[in-house]
Amino acid sequence: MAYASTVAITRKGNVYRVLITETDVGTTDVATVEIGIQVGTVMGGALDFASGDGADATPTLHTVSGGNNGTEFVCALLRTTDGNTSRVTGSGGAAAAQGDWPCRFYSADGKLFHQGNPASGSNNVMTTEYLIKAGW
Repeated sequence: MAYASTVAITRKGNVYRVLITETDVGTTDVATVEIGIQVGTVMGGALDFASGDGADATPTLHTVSGGNNGTEFVCALLRTTDGNTSRVTGSGGAAAAQGDWPCRFYSADGKLFHQGNPASGSNNVMTTEYLIKAGW
């Protein structure tokens, strides 16, 4: 099967909930998040890895498609021992200590790019949630 993603964005005041559901996720697949704000702060996130060969994942957000861990890197999520709660492992283009919230970003076109980053395989099913506040 082919990679598929659904990005749902809901807003209450200046806080956005981004829910990304992905199927047949491989290690290089990217979902575009058209959040519509240029300056924002990722306040938190969560990962629900439902199934697949990868057995786990480390989702990342970037300000350019196909971004790497350079200046376009916003943050990464890492599963904690409860299995669903995730924490950031870096921000602002540089590695940071696990648990460093929040992550600030600037996106000229109001888009972010989510990469699911499963450990392996291409048959992974996962849901990632980001809570983003407009502004810094």
